[in-house]
Amino acid sequence: MKRQLYQCFNAKVNRTEVVCAKGHSFEGRVTILNVARGAPLKMAICETCLDYDEMGEPLSKEERGWAK
Repeated sequence: MKRQLYQCFNAKVNRTEVVCAKGHSFEGRVTILNVARGAPLKMAICETCLDYDEMGEPLSKEERGWAK
């Protein structure tokens, strides 16, 4: 898997979780805590998504998250 939610313009924070602005459902909940910890946000559904709108190069592990 190469695509990550960190790179998609359609990944939006909705209160306490990350959701897809295009309405696609992830395999489970992606909480804001996952993002804060810098967890990998690689979702299988994103790999073949026609709505995937890449905003740039992947973030390095060091650039992800803020709660270290």
